Amino acid sequence: MRYPVKTVCALVSIIGLAAIVALHFRHPSPEEADNRTLLEPVVPWNDAVILGQELEDQAKCAHQRCVAKDALALEVIAGRLTLFEAAAKFRTINKSNPQAEHWLSRYQYRDEPYELALCRSVIRRVELELEARALGAEDNTVDRLEAELAEHLRRHGRVSLPD
Repeated sequence: MRYPVKTVCALVSIIGLAAIVALHFRHPSPEEADNRTLLEPVVPWNDAVILGQELEDQAKCAHQRCVAKDALALEVIAGRLTLFEAAAKFRTINKSNPQAEHWLSRYQYRDEPYELALCRSVIRRVELELEARALGAEDNTVDRLEAELAEHLRRHGRVSLPD
């Protein structure tokens, strides 16, 4: 049986196109799983999805760090943690962010040693918590913490946090 040339060309074209699409969307082995197997327009979309997930994960971690630090500030206000214990816990929390030490000691608290910057960060967090509760002027916690830090610096010349 003979097929017209037009029909054969159409069938070969369809089969060829199907093979190309199948090759582009095949599941790669783990060793070669990268963007080379995706069609060109899909690559930027795939990269954006991956970046979006990374940013979402970073935002989630940042939120968790903030919640943990707020809880520590409340512990300081309640008198269950000292300034230096809270600063040491802030240091532990910051380990999940590789930029935290640099940002805190270089930008937020201009060129102060990291341990001192951590103490100042605790005091600021306590201050913000008290302001949020409209207790800032009535509560002497911030003054007490600043006096405690000043006395520690006078005695030791630098901040030494517990492990």
